[in-house]
Amino acid sequence: MNPLDKALARMVVELEEAFAAPLKLGEERLPYIDALVAVSRFAKSAGIAPAWRRLHEFAERLQDLDRGRVDPLLAPNSTVRGVAPDSGVTWNKRILVLVAFQALRKSEMNQQEAARYIAKRFPAVKFIVSRGTNIPATILRWKRDLEDARPKEFLYRFGVELAEHEEFLKTHTLTPKRWKEWADSILDRLLN
Repeated sequence: MNPLDKALARMVVELEEAFAAPLKLGEERLPYIDALVAVSRFAKSAGIAPAWRRLHEFAERLQDLDRGRVDPLLAPNSTVRGVAPDSGVTWNKRILVLVAFQALRKSEMNQQEAARYIAKRFPAVKFIVSRGTNIPATILRWKRDLEDARPKEFLYRFGVELAEHEEFLKTHTLTPKRWKEWADSILDRLLN
């Protein structure tokens, strides 16, 4: 096995190990740090020195958080005014809800039926709702917010990602029952 193949195999093992163990309270960042170190080692073996250094430095910055030091790179941007938007992690979860919503629409549900179905069958969706108590209306608002997002706005990249998922859905032909099962599968993995 050549050195690069060895390095790749090592990285795969290290990534599997980083995320295999259950998270321990107070050590939630550790798997991500370990994963960054694994990828940085691979970059070093591949001769990509700038990537190796920066990934390793980023892992160190995350580790510094556990030591009580907040690197400026990880500090909130003080130039942003107003209320901070929900996190990218939250919006990524919302995109998956909206992909399932679109699959339900393809199962012959209208928008309101699909949104109500998600809220009733998957009540854990409330954990990614930051405002409002009407979950079906909130799901429809997420869709409008992403469709209306403009370049350079925070939500724009999530809108683009949702549009890509929707284009992917258009390439598939399933029965209404299979679309519903597919939506349930996405939501079940995301919310349960």
